[in-house]
Amino acid sequence: MTNSSSELSDKTALDRVFAPAQLEAFVRWLPDQHAAHILEVLTAHGPAPAHRVRAVRLKCARAVRAAWEAYLDAAEGCRLLDAEMVGYLRSNDAEKFRGAIAEGCAAWLLAGKHGHPVNPRPKGRNGKVLDMAVRFRTTDINVEVKAPRIASVNDEWKVRELMQSKLDGATTKFEEGQCNVLVLYPQFPTALHVHREPLTEAFIAEQKYFVPVTMQDDVEPAAPYSGFELSGKLLRPKSKPVEGEVTIPQFTRVSAIVSIEERLHPSILDLEECMFAEVKHEVLVVHNPHALVPLSAELFSGYPQFVRRGDVMFWNDKAEAP
Repeated sequence: MTNSSSELSDKTALDRVFAPAQLEAFVRWLPDQHAAHILEVLTAHGPAPAHRVRAVRLKCARAVRAAWEAYLDAAEGCRLLDAEMVGYLRSNDAEKFRGAIAEGCAAWLLAGKHGHPVNPRPKGRNGKVLDMAVRFRTTDINVEVKAPRIASVNDEWKVRELMQSKLDGATTKFEEGQCNVLVLYPQFPTALHVHREPLTEAFIAEQKYFVPVTMQDDVEPAAPYSGFELSGKLLRPKSKPVEGEVTIPQFTRVSAIVSIEERLHPSILDLEECMFAEVKHEVLVVHNPHALVPLSAELFSGYPQFVRRGDVMFWNDKAEAP
């Protein structure tokens, strides 16, 4: 009995969640794509195959497994790995699984990597339960985690709408007078850290090209110009604007939106020549200019942030920042 208890304590949270009996359940669910992916990651061990493609796949799977181990160890350390989260991880529902992994990823970034205290399941608006709260200096910051995913490049036009819908869901849980952050764990055909525009377009503004016209033959129209349409979710008013009245923004309880994306390093094209791969993380932060309780930019210091300075918003890592 002593030996078995010692062996159990030596196992990672990932190994305890996915015991052999659970792996057998995923085998029974084959050829389901979700079950096949989980099995490939969880069984990623042993010597590299001679087959080049299989060897690269094994390196990728080992990298993902290492990331999952870190996520679930962090979740367990923050007391997030409760019965519901374990149930989602063991489920054959791909969306529930991604949601649980996303929570673990957020806990790893905040507590594991940056050492901030994280508490599980704080109460939010009308008693609704949020995913976690992180303490930064003297401020408790409520966090809700969502995992939007679009697999096909043909559906990439839905990216903005999908991210906006995640804000709608989170806002129902956020209480006024508190610092509230929506964390996204996205998986899109084009990564947000490569092409940031969908993130700012969804929540702040969309850059457009305006072409003035005139109905009068003797009047020359103004020259075309580039500008921004303030159509992002965080800038939308509660009701239709009325001339002469102050416009009240609709979303003031959310302090910021944070995107955490995974990136395989080195890229899959270079993996054949490398001994191993690892999952790296790309973080982007969009601050809400109308937040009742703003998020301190220092919490995510070192990451690109879309911040406000006066009447201007910009990415703080860009050379053209004012």
